[in-house]
Amino acid sequence: MGILPDGLRRQRILLATDGSAFSQAPENVAIALARDFGVKLDVMTSVESPLADEIATARLALAEKKAEAAGVECETWVNYGRDPVEQVVAAAHKAHANILIIGRRPLRGDMKERLIGDIAEQILIGSPCHVLVANWHVQPWQQRILVAIDDSRISRTVIEVAIRITKVSKLPVTVLAGVDAEAQREQGEHRLARALELFRAEGIAGVPLVVVGKTPDRAIIDAAGEIGADLVIIGNDQRKGLARKIAGQTTDRVVLGLSCAVLVVKRAPEPSTLVAAVRQQA
Repeated sequence: MGILPDGLRRQRILLATDGSAFSQAPENVAIALARDFGVKLDVMTSVESPLADEIATARLALAEKKAEAAGVECETWVNYGRDPVEQVVAAAHKAHANILIIGRRPLRGDMKERLIGDIAEQILIGSPCHVLVANWHVQPWQQRILVAIDDSRISRTVIEVAIRITKVSKLPVTVLAGVDAEAQREQGEHRLARALELFRAEGIAGVPLVVVGKTPDRAIIDAAGEIGADLVIIGNDQRKGLARKIAGQTTDRVVLGLSCAVLVVKRAPEPSTLVAAVRQQA
């Protein structure tokens, strides 16, 4: 059991790898994060059947070798099934993961992808835990963390997760709040002041940033570029109906629009969203 800087809680980090070139960056990010937290890294891959065990073993061996070189212990396993989304979501349940780390391939942009969404998007929706998306060219963060908050319920969880990661990463953090108009700037400043009190209570001096008159995704993407952030932490509270659709669009645009790693902080999903994963574990 790894000991965290803020107590005895076990931070469970799960890496999903497919062994491709697009998994190299997620593997590096997962290993660095597990090393920072001082915990074992869970690593899974999925293949259609035991007939492909040799392929699965080779994939996991490559990740294990890389982790061992960094001083990180691994626990590995293989899930079987045709649908990689279901297998990754099921693995997150099995591992009781706090953070699931996945890659995201460059989008093809074809009709099938537009109709059903890409694999990373489906995992984001279905997973029971926070999801860190590492595009194929990202590096472990070494410069600055950007945390985006709003007035929704998820922002408190975003702050709690950001505090844990900031403490072990030992990097400066900027906390962003967006408002629609200049007249609302004071409202954004108050929101940031409350958030920064939580950071200060943990010995972290965060920098406030109010962005006026931009859509949430544009505010986050522009700010990350301006301050040189190489990790962005955002929330998705998985509301239903139109609110959920808008929140999902913001998440997608941020993940697609940034070249750095993006950690999507989530509430526990509604029971109805867990049906497929539970079926896989039965």
